[in-house]
Amino acid sequence: MLLDTITYCKKLKKYDFFRIDTTYYENRPALYLYDKIMHLKEDYTAEDTDTIKNNFIIYTYGLNKKAEYWNNQYLGLKEYFDNCK
Repeated sequence: MLLDTITYCKKLKKYDFFRIDTTYYENRPALYLYDKIMHLKEDYTAEDTDTIKNNFIIYTYGLNKKAEYWNNQYLGLKEYFDNCK
């Protein structure tokens, strides 16, 4: 399913990168798949609050150009999850 999604996104020729963010749990089965398929892997610290941070991993696959690191850019996850309530 991951490869089919990547292929679909690549065919759209609308996006340069396909990214997945995931919380990190040691020995999580999906991480082995992402490690094998995705081009880049990097740590991300989510901006939950001023005092509490959650560690994530961001995987990147280059669709129409070489994969580039996310470099811990702001994702706005706190605002996103606050709006889901």
